[in-house]
Amino acid sequence: MEPPVGADFVVFGNMIVCLESSLYIYIYVTALKAGNLETANKLITLGAYTNILNNKGQTPLHVACLHAQLPIAELLVKNGANINVTDFSKETPVFKAVRGGNKNLTKFILSKGAIVNRYNKINEGLLHLAVMHDDIELVKLLLDNEEDPNELTNAEEMAITLEEVIEHIFKNQKRILSLYGVKDVDSVLPTSYAR
Repeated sequence: MEPPVGADFVVFGNMIVCLESSLYIYIYVTALKAGNLETANKLITLGAYTNILNNKGQTPLHVACLHAQLPIAELLVKNGANINVTDFSKETPVFKAVRGGNKNLTKFILSKGAIVNRYNKINEGLLHLAVMHDDIELVKLLLDNEEDPNELTNAEEMAITLEEVIEHIFKNQKRILSLYGVKDVDSVLPTSYAR
């Protein structure tokens, strides 16, 4: 099978697929979501755009971060993926990694220079997302990477204070402990010692 002259095509098995067709984009995105490093690498080698946008304004790096695919994210960044591009929700790839609670992926994206003091379309910051996951390690990772817990949102109100972060984590820790049958005898839970 020979591809038509003057067009960018890729051969998959016995199919010839146009690089700009929806089938090609489907194959590309499916490889990213599934973590199929070999297929993703082949497509990039054949000219797949690392910064192409889907119908949500997400790049392949957004998709890889959303689906916790660290090796794919590393491949995309190595091949020029923009780590600070925002989708239609005003979220960068690091938002997707934090939203998924993936510390290794978050750490990787941060190490490549991801901007941390940003807010999405509904004024959630990275700390908001980490706190919603009750993930103190992720909160610490963000704070260690200069996330400002006192930065103002677009509405000129405090986004979230460090005290609120800690209070939320301890409150939820107490709730989680009670789910496992830990009784609060005289208010002496592990969280009580932290106050």
